[in-house]
Amino acid sequence: MNIPGLTTAHVAGDAIAARRMVTRDTQPETEPESVVTATSGKSLIIGVTTAISSDAGDHVDVIRGQLALVTFGGTVKSGQPLTADAEGRAVPAAAGDWYLGFAECDGEENDTGSVWIVPGQIAAAAAN
Repeated sequence: MNIPGLTTAHVAGDAIAARRMVTRDTQPETEPESVVTATSGKSLIIGVTTAISSDAGDHVDVIRGQLALVTFGGTVKSGQPLTADAEGRAVPAAAGDWYLGFAECDGEENDTGSVWIVPGQIAAAAAN
């Protein structure tokens, strides 16, 4: 099913695989609107790439709001908030993590699943 939503064009700051989470590139020498593969939940994840991979310097479409397909990086259960692993794949988020959205289905590592994109951050665990 195709549900049109918000997709924005960016320049890839590194090689980005298909259906991976991305974040803004913070390197000062890169294009101002470039994105790179998200490698953790420690910074804002802005979206997920389409079915087309990109090399550094290529244009890349980023799905920013709707249901989107993403590659899972481990065991995922429907309803879990999803963040990025070291390869930009979707994994369950933990306290303090930024998340892209919520899993729409169960899945295992390297499965393609659906994420409902509603970015946010889980509250950090309280210090004792």
